[in-house]
Amino acid sequence: CETLLPDLTPGYLDTALQEAVDSVSKLKRALGETTAPAPERERLALALQSHLLLERLGAVLAVADTEAQALNAAAGVLEELFQVRRPLYLVHDAIKDLLLLHPEYAAKLPGLRIRLPDSNSAAAWAWNSQQPVIFSTRDAESISLLDNQLARLAGLDAVIAIPVGEAVAEGVLFGCVSGQRIPGLERFTSGLVRIGRLTGRTLARIRRQPAAPLADTAAN
Repeated sequence: CETLLPDLTPGYLDTALQEAVDSVSKLKRALGETTAPAPERERLALALQSHLLLERLGAVLAVADTEAQALNAAAGVLEELFQVRRPLYLVHDAIKDLLLLHPEYAAKLPGLRIRLPDSNSAAAWAWNSQQPVIFSTRDAESISLLDNQLARLAGLDAVIAIPVGEAVAEGVLFGCVSGQRIPGLERFTSGLVRIGRLTGRTLARIRRQPAAPLADTAAN
């Protein structure tokens, strides 16, 4: 179940997270004692790690108060799992049909705009397909100039874009990654989808929260 529970206390979440850590530690120890081939052990270890990180992400998102906290949490999981760097979050401008940088990231690449009908960037592909997209700079025929430039600025050779939203995407989480991570990312597609949905659900919850009342500064 992916339902967020914003009424849970931080103490309860800390306890639940520690129990999850302990359970995964036991499984990892047991896994290390098996006679399974090394590639299979590595695959299972990644599955356990990703499960733990997704549980942690759900716990953090459940108590996130700002959009920045939610986006940073999602980017942090991607960095820890696959060393995804230089995260950006682009939101959809429905009137102009553009992807624009979220205010939290606007200072990183001022003026960045992606025209959805015309672009072949990873972010546009993720938005149009509503599925995570991974492009390598080695695929010169399909990768866009923008993606190529962003990857090279990060000193990497691939990019990833994940649609973010509850049922329908409202934006795209973008980052740069080593091409060596592509096979693992492709096997983790369902996890990438879940990251996008959990993050989108949290962003929607935060926006529904009433604004904090202004302090009464009138003189008595």
